[in-house]
Amino acid sequence: MPVNVEKLIEISLRKPLDPETFVPWKATLQEGQYYLPPHLISLYGTDLFEKLTAEQRLKLGKSELGQAIFSYSWSEGIMCLFMTRYIMNLAPDSLEKRFLLRELIEECRHQQMFNKSLTQLNITPVPPAPIHRFLGMITAKYMSPGAMFLGTLAVEYVTDMYGSAIHRDHNCHLMARKMSQLHNIEEGRHIAFTEDLLERFTQKATFFTRVVYSILALGNVCFMRSLYVQKRFFEEVGVDDPGLYYRVAKRNYRSIFGRYCLKSLVDYMEHIRGFNWITRPIWERVLHVKLPRYAR
Repeated sequence: MPVNVEKLIEISLRKPLDPETFVPWKATLQEGQYYLPPHLISLYGTDLFEKLTAEQRLKLGKSELGQAIFSYSWSEGIMCLFMTRYIMNLAPDSLEKRFLLRELIEECRHQQMFNKSLTQLNITPVPPAPIHRFLGMITAKYMSPGAMFLGTLAVEYVTDMYGSAIHRDHNCHLMARKMSQLHNIEEGRHIAFTEDLLERFTQKATFFTRVVYSILALGNVCFMRSLYVQKRFFEEVGVDDPGLYYRVAKRNYRSIFGRYCLKSLVDYMEHIRGFNWITRPIWERVLHVKLPRYAR
């Protein structure tokens, strides 16, 4: 069913969510609470996770939450750069342009909200590596609209599932929960619009085009995943061998990511027939998942 874009614009205008009032910025961590659901911490389920003290787990979860928040903010900045370029060629009264202008406003508010949360929680994230910055700028400036929107949708699906796990867990820090809730609400509109927009690119796509789209979506997901787990966090929590903990966490997080963050994206890729004898084994090998268990 086509998305009612006018309705999405109306909701954005009539019910704007202001992070300054929606998020309880002065909330503090209460007894028994944590910053990140344990099952999303990179070491969860390993023997090394069991060796961490409660304080070390709390600190690691806080650092990894901050890294995820920073990654969202940075990726949304890349998307805003692309959208600014894209909408310049749209007619002023275009329905698409009207929505994307609202999305730009909301995405900029998200970046402001995420940056403020890092300050409030006193978290210093690890910045993107030069290769991340290079690829981000290249895609924002030169990638085709269809490919860019698909890549953005892939990241939005992942962040939506990650954020849902946080705001639905009542043992999570209240500020993190409300921030995730706001982001999920507004990203829900962005996802609905982008799915509808992509129909024009995917409906008549050839087999080869679907292969390309599938690989691009996979690349964007791997790009985001590579930002999450950082060696510095294990040095900061004071473990004996940070290098060992980092290697185990990086490998283990592939399984966590596949189990908890990919279902919505995989469902969408099934919908647009993005999995075939070429792409399916690549996704399974790179993301360490068995796609049939996700298929509709």
